[in-house]
Amino acid sequence: MMVFGTITECDITGTKYPRPIQGIHCLARGATGRWCCVMYIGPDSPTWVSHIPHVISVEEAAAKIESMGDWLDY
Repeated sequence: MMVFGTITECDITGTKYPRPIQGIHCLARGATGRWCCVMYIGPDSPTWVSHIPHVISVEEAAAKIESMGDWLDY
């Protein structure tokens, strides 16, 4: 699951930004049902445009996660 958020680096390109910018936080579910951020994607990533249609708000992610009986550790 992907949500918009502030990032300071891109894990795909290895870029470290001089100041926080808008990027994507990739969330993953652990075996216990805990969802947390596992990767950051920046706008300089070659995959940026292809990810945008799949990105949701943190509130939407929290609602989806809670509806599955899991929890967001974000």
